[in-house]
Amino acid sequence: MKEHNINKKNLFIKGFYMQDKKEFIGHEPCDKCGSQDNKAVYADGSYYCFGCKDMKSNKDVKKNSKPTVSFGKLIVNDTYVPLSNRKISKSTCEMWNVQTGKLGDDSCYIFNYKNSISKKDDVKVRTLDKGFRWIGKKSSNELYGQHLWEPTDKLFLTITEGEFDALSVTEAMGNRCPVVSLRDGANSAKKILGEQLEWLSKWKYVVLAFDNDEVGKAAANECIPLFDHGKVKVVNWKYKDANDALLKGDVASIKDNIYSAKTERPDGIINGTDIDIEEIFKKTPKGFDIPYQGLNKAMRGIHK
Repeated sequence: MKEHNINKKNLFIKGFYMQDKKEFIGHEPCDKCGSQDNKAVYADGSYYCFGCKDMKSNKDVKKNSKPTVSFGKLIVNDTYVPLSNRKISKSTCEMWNVQTGKLGDDSCYIFNYKNSISKKDDVKVRTLDKGFRWIGKKSSNELYGQHLWEPTDKLFLTITEGEFDALSVTEAMGNRCPVVSLRDGANSAKKILGEQLEWLSKWKYVVLAFDNDEVGKAAANECIPLFDHGKVKVVNWKYKDANDALLKGDVASIKDNIYSAKTERPDGIINGTDIDIEEIFKKTPKGFDIPYQGLNKAMRGIHK
């Protein structure tokens, strides 16, 4: 991808306000000149092509766009843009209703959670410095993306730790693989999945694809006992998580890691296929004799 050196200070180019680095969303193809990555897109919906100089200024956005939706200090842009710095396409953003905007003075990503109970969206905001905030009161604990998929025992469901990882999985799978994410990270996993167990049990099985770190692994281990034997698998990521793999350009590893996820079972449960029949009928070696003839014969002595 072509790099452009932009002064960190605010610049004016023929009336176009170049926002500082925090406002930048990513590069995308230019419809006017056909370049693949010369068009820089910013969080307020403005853009500037460094090839043909085509642009939409902040004033143009305000003048030509539909009225923005405001949630207190949150301003939501009315158009979808690709999240190039996360390698998430515009079509994926449209499918998942991922928007950009501003929360106060901070540019942000906006994740809309559909709520089957209240029929209203729960809105989660993530600022570019990775700060999270819910707008309004969370009215349910449904998983992110749960409304997109109808459960079936013909398909498996992948569960990621965060929203960007869910978007990365669906991006890698061509928007066809059922995937959802936790609402509040790994620490909420056991509680949230427990509350959604009825919906989760309708899938062929679930794949826990939490982050490849101590917190993610611990959360997966806590969730395994929630599911019946054979109904849960755990991903062993090659990288930290799905988005990390996508950013490294290794889409194949996302698919491979999910399809090769290992079936897990609660402690103390043994799969019949793991038992050696010959071992079952094998005679127990004779132990130390005890002074009770009948018991000694039945037990073949005392064993350590």
